[in-house]
Amino acid sequence: MNTKKIFFLLVAFIFSTVAYAAPDYLAVHFLDVGQADCTLIKSPAGQTMLLDTGDTEGGDLVVKYLTKLGVKKIDILVGTCPGEAHLGGMPTIIKAFPVNQLYLPKTPDQKIFKEIWSATKGKKLKPATLEAGMSLNLDFALNIEVLAPNAPKYTNVNDYSTVIKVSYGKTSFLFTGAAGRQSETEMLTKGYNLKSDLLKVSQHGSNNATTPAFLKAVAPKYAVISVASDQNDLPHPLTVNRLEKAPARIIRTDRDGTIVAASDGERIQITTVPMGSICK
Repeated sequence: MNTKKIFFLLVAFIFSTVAYAAPDYLAVHFLDVGQADCTLIKSPAGQTMLLDTGDTEGGDLVVKYLTKLGVKKIDILVGTCPGEAHLGGMPTIIKAFPVNQLYLPKTPDQKIFKEIWSATKGKKLKPATLEAGMSLNLDFALNIEVLAPNAPKYTNVNDYSTVIKVSYGKTSFLFTGAAGRQSETEMLTKGYNLKSDLLKVSQHGSNNATTPAFLKAVAPKYAVISVASDQNDLPHPLTVNRLEKAPARIIRTDRDGTIVAASDGERIQITTVPMGSICK
């Protein structure tokens, strides 16, 4: 498929409800939600998985974005990390869309957890937790593996993060939540196949994650960083340097807006669009 045709397909993915359901493509949307995280995964068969929901203020923005894309329901909703930047918008999302499966990390922020629990009332939705070694069923064409957490308790709350690898054909995506150095070391020790074409960089590019050994194992072609424009210390220069040496193409929400990665199973094509142009 030539580059021009791929470009028009990507534009259609973003702006057309019909094209959003186009077959044979995996579409991954990294939403520009400031200093927070939210990733929408649309399978080739049209199922949806939402990883994180932005912060409390970002919930309405996420709902608007999903609605604009024609999303009617969320098949799998995962809060990858205990914290407001990942779970804050979840009550708003649960109230706005039917959700089939809900997964929350251990030790979530108690205030947010109560709000999430309240939002699930009357929906017959019972939260569960994910651990390394589990898998998720979204679309028979996808292989979705849970690679972390690998221990029952952590000193650093970020290491409770759920790490998920999604493979489609010859392409793969690694979503790290806010996993830190200890979690990365555990994944390496376990001998998981971390090799992925695209890495969702942990902790907004903090130097407390994306260690050299972990990055060497992942060897990404693309590195997506979700970060706010007012964060002068993020992404950390050392993390950026490691990514550049990988070498990975770095795409950032603070500079590029919402990022869409589309895979036909053979290769990944990246396009970006300002969030405001969709969520008017």
